[in-house]
Amino acid sequence: MENSDYSCGSLWNQNRTTSVMVMDVELGNHLNLNPSLIPAANVRSLYLKACVSICGDAASGVDQLGVGVAQEFRPQPTDDDIALFFFPSVPNHETAYEFDLIRDDAAARRNRKFSGREKESMGANYLKEATSDGLALSSRDERRFLKHVHDNVHGNIYLDPLSLKFIDTEQFQRLRDLKQLGVSYMVYPGAVHSRFEHSLGVYWLASEAINRLKTHQGLELDIDNFDKQTVKIAGLLHDLGHGPFSHMFEREFIPRVLHGLKWSHEEMSLKMIDYIVDEHNIDIESDFLKKVKEMIIASEKDEFKSSKEKKFLYDIVANGRNGIDVDKYISFSLHFLLETYAVMKWLVVWAATLSIRAFTCRVLETMRVIDDEICYRAKEYLTIHKLFAARADLHRTVYMHAKVKAVELMLVDAMTKANDALQISSYINEPAQYWKLDDTIVKTIETSTSQDLKESRDLILRIRRRDLYQYCNEYSVPKENLEHFKSVTPQDIVCSQNSADATLNEEDIAVSNVRIDLTRGNNNPLNRISFFEDYDSTRKISICDGAISHLLPTSYEDMIVRVYTKKPHLVEAVAKAFENFQVKTYGVKTQVHETPTKTMKKRLRHVLAKTVQNFARTVNHGQSLVKCVDIHHMFTSSINVHSRGQESDLHGSSFAFLNS
Repeated sequence: MENSDYSCGSLWNQNRTTSVMVMDVELGNHLNLNPSLIPAANVRSLYLKACVSICGDAASGVDQLGVGVAQEFRPQPTDDDIALFFFPSVPNHETAYEFDLIRDDAAARRNRKFSGREKESMGANYLKEATSDGLALSSRDERRFLKHVHDNVHGNIYLDPLSLKFIDTEQFQRLRDLKQLGVSYMVYPGAVHSRFEHSLGVYWLASEAINRLKTHQGLELDIDNFDKQTVKIAGLLHDLGHGPFSHMFEREFIPRVLHGLKWSHEEMSLKMIDYIVDEHNIDIESDFLKKVKEMIIASEKDEFKSSKEKKFLYDIVANGRNGIDVDKYISFSLHFLLETYAVMKWLVVWAATLSIRAFTCRVLETMRVIDDEICYRAKEYLTIHKLFAARADLHRTVYMHAKVKAVELMLVDAMTKANDALQISSYINEPAQYWKLDDTIVKTIETSTSQDLKESRDLILRIRRRDLYQYCNEYSVPKENLEHFKSVTPQDIVCSQNSADATLNEEDIAVSNVRIDLTRGNNNPLNRISFFEDYDSTRKISICDGAISHLLPTSYEDMIVRVYTKKPHLVEAVAKAFENFQVKTYGVKTQVHETPTKTMKKRLRHVLAKTVQNFARTVNHGQSLVKCVDIHHMFTSSINVHSRGQESDLHGSSFAFLNS
């Protein structure tokens, strides 16, 4: 489309075979266009918001949306044309349309209102669905009961009365004090959003997903308001059971202090929901509540879906079938935002936000239910793959960053040492106590004066002062060894040390075994996703590896082993033992990084310089100061000739120089 802000995409409509999907690069949304309107695209960014109030059975009218599009619309339709086209067979209906003209100039950005004659003369060239604003052909009266909030990623979010009953409780508000990304903010300062924001985002995307399915296949699938409401509430409440610093609590802390206990935040979410309903006397049907809880736990227990009708509803919030759900869309959104955080120019962030909205809108619009399963259009194969790849990239570069894991290891140690005094692990037994547990547990430990918490306080103080566990090295497990990989332990490293090195103890070493995949281990998750050829297809298909592109990966899983030392002077000894372990296990040294001798030298220079400065302050004679400077130069030279020397030798040299 020449001289236009739109680039055309695939064909779609309510029957999605006769109209055109276009991307508005200014607003970041996909629009529904009638082909007959495209030649009349002489206004750059005009959209129409249709707010329709229906008094009667609109089913027969809605079912005819998209029929005879090219014949019904003229290049410049009037209000009556549009109303007649949308509701040709509804006997009792009243329509109210509100036109907003958004132009590419300053006047348009003030949302200038035009008279009916002006609107008609300019032409309603582009029609934007009411669902893009979350209204989904709902009546004006319903909006009086919705609470409107603005989200930086998803734009306007509308909360219905039932969701507000849960949100406006102290148990749900607790999510504001739970970091979505654990301790990632210690490395990425912008990664500070909470489980509260995340839950609102999942609620909104779940609402968008079910609304689109109802729009395109509502009569066929018999989607009613009960189905819509359960999906939305399941999205809102799915993370109520998370503990301090999210997954760190579940995967690292609980297994450490409660050996052998199988505990998950999903199960805890179910207990929290029951507790909130009882505590706040929320009037809700038991069948409704049961279905919400089944949707939350669906990814963990597939038996919930085995005997249910409308199984596709269970794939929206927690998809145990193939791993693609609205929760994953949030990961894709975060991927874009964290990539642009370093730049933080408003234009770049704005562009990233538009990319996020365009992606989520496109994926949601291409959904189709076939044989009780949500399928996607075949041409969106690479788009769906990008969703999983973005998630894996976030794990490698953000969640599992070497420094992030160092902070996490220290925090788990601090909470473990504090568990006896604070009984942190006992909180998981009762929702009435559990909701009081959040990220502020760190501040509780840090500000306590109890002697029982001294070790924990010291560890948190080290984190504050950036005196972290020292990274020694890492390696990626060879592909052929992934299937039978056994987690590496500190004991494995201790047993691999050289007899001539300093004696290592297990308590001096921390090991992190990091698994990164595309949600299905070493299997391609897209092999479990069903596709369809076009919107008039009634048969789902599978797409084999390599059928779309040969540039996609052939392996879908990584295992990274990292080793840290809790005592800085043991870096060299631990790194050497780690190398020996690799040779003993795989026959070769698999790490790609050299032993961090440069870091060690830099640290020793800093220590010596501080020591010399402190000594200089205690003397009054210039000759003594000169001697100290000479000592500093001698020690620096000694470090430089020890290219692969042992750190213990360097420490000995430093003390010898100082004693002289």
